[in-house]
Amino acid sequence: MNVLIAGNNEYKCKMLPNMTSAVLPRFGKHYRKTWTDTPISLSKTFPHRNGVLKTFPEVLSYRMEKKINVAVIGGGVVGLSTALCIAESVPSSVGVTLISEKFSPETTSDGSGGFWEPHVLGNTPLHLQRQWSDSTFYHLLDLLRGESAGEIGVGLLSGFFWMDDYREDPYWSKTVFGFRHLSPQELSFYPKAKHGWFYTTIKVETSMYLRWLLKRFESRNGKVLKKKIKTLEELAYDFDVAVICTGLGARELVGDADVVPVRGQLIKAHAPWLKHFVVHCTKTSFNYMLPGLNEVKLGGTHQTGDWNTDVDLQDGKFIFKSCCELNPSLKHAEIKGQWAGLRPSRSAGIRLEKEEKVFDGKLLKIVYNYGHGGGGITTHWGCAKEAAKLVANSIGGTSVVSKL
Repeated sequence: MNVLIAGNNEYKCKMLPNMTSAVLPRFGKHYRKTWTDTPISLSKTFPHRNGVLKTFPEVLSYRMEKKINVAVIGGGVVGLSTALCIAESVPSSVGVTLISEKFSPETTSDGSGGFWEPHVLGNTPLHLQRQWSDSTFYHLLDLLRGESAGEIGVGLLSGFFWMDDYREDPYWSKTVFGFRHLSPQELSFYPKAKHGWFYTTIKVETSMYLRWLLKRFESRNGKVLKKKIKTLEELAYDFDVAVICTGLGARELVGDADVVPVRGQLIKAHAPWLKHFVVHCTKTSFNYMLPGLNEVKLGGTHQTGDWNTDVDLQDGKFIFKSCCELNPSLKHAEIKGQWAGLRPSRSAGIRLEKEEKVFDGKLLKIVYNYGHGGGGITTHWGCAKEAAKLVANSIGGTSVVSKL
């Protein structure tokens, strides 16, 4: 075994005799030179510029054995799906570690309605909203068709979207199933509604899905560490690439003041007779009923800048009253509990990009994937695939093809 030192990087090399060329996969270059059968057993330093060796190494062919370590920070649906996409895509020589202070059932994702519908994505460009949302929809649809759908908690859900005024059809109307306008007879069920849609979308039991993502990640040799990361610098010494999927935590971890909380509160009710979702959207409110496997989630609130994660009794009364107006039979439903959480909103929209930083002479490549607001479930897989591509590019252009 020989050692090639290029700049600050040291690589172990295996001699392959009777070769007339050397391939340097890290730098994408192919070198040729007249050679002899004399084996090389010395360590040498070969100067380089911008990653290209300037002198031909006497090692005629070698393979990379440098271990690359990737850290994904965040235990919600964005972090878990990103870690899985990376683990499914990179070579076995790349180690992937998922690090988070909290995992299911303690994450914001656990409290989500699990309802696929693009909304509240800040100023994310429309073409990216469509790309990431559609990618996620078809990923969930593939899971729905598979034998693990029951374990994952994914299914189809049809229902009504009521509005107080006319709106143009959304871009995602071509993605969901059976999108149509409500008839006058259907609108008569709720006299306050002036316009509306009916369609079938995908509903996920988020806690079940999070457990499945984690299980699948670990089966791909992914490592899990329960720890709060306070600074990027503490990642630089053990990892080559850090992927930031911390949601609201990005405000502190990377100093992004554009990330703000949007408080949401919902009620969990036992109402098994409800089989369709109902959403009522106005200029000032957004109420919904989302039937699930074991409960109906009633919501909600949209309180920007509110950091309170405790259940507010007045908010609960408002939610229940509003939902009972949508469906009076809810007055007889058993209330199983309430939940409050903070959506990680970002006015500039989802941040999905890469950069490099140096800490005490150690280069750390960073991929950002946060700011999904209330659209984490809707965009998580599309964003995870994009983040995995950025990671692959950061570690040398590895081709990314998800196996899911």
